[in-house]
Amino acid sequence: MVVPTVVVTGMLSQLTRVDGADVVHIPWGIPDEFMQAPPLRESRQGPLRLLYAGRLSEEKGANALIGTLATVGDVHLSIAAPANEYATCEADLARTGCRLSSLGWLPRPDLWRAFADHDLLLVPSTTLEAFGLVAVEAQACGLPVAYRPVPGLTEVVGGSAST
Repeated sequence: MVVPTVVVTGMLSQLTRVDGADVVHIPWGIPDEFMQAPPLRESRQGPLRLLYAGRLSEEKGANALIGTLATVGDVHLSIAAPANEYATCEADLARTGCRLSSLGWLPRPDLWRAFADHDLLLVPSTTLEAFGLVAVEAQACGLPVAYRPVPGLTEVVGGSAST
């Protein structure tokens, strides 16, 4: 479970039986060091390089992503997701015809560096996003974002990204 503040972690442990080892604190917002020295993006040739970063679940749009990519053509798709979730979707992803790369679940600084190696971040969430931190981080790095217009994302990235 991911929480935005340490206070929420404490509240969560009081309200539920969630073990503290199952809680990860990822603060909302962009750290100062990232804004001071974002990863450098270089232009390159070759197929369009798409990035998906997040859990590969229904509400995060895994099936919608697979369905859409089947119609796109020659692109390279990198997926930064937990290895077990990637393994569950790998056969379906392979049928899209995209060139695939599994990046595993990346620590935030590694994810920021991955932004520089891609042309577009895909955020196909189907229900809502509480904030959409990955989309905001990608934009701060200069990576364009394509997202499904769901509550949360429409408020946070709105017209600064493509739907």
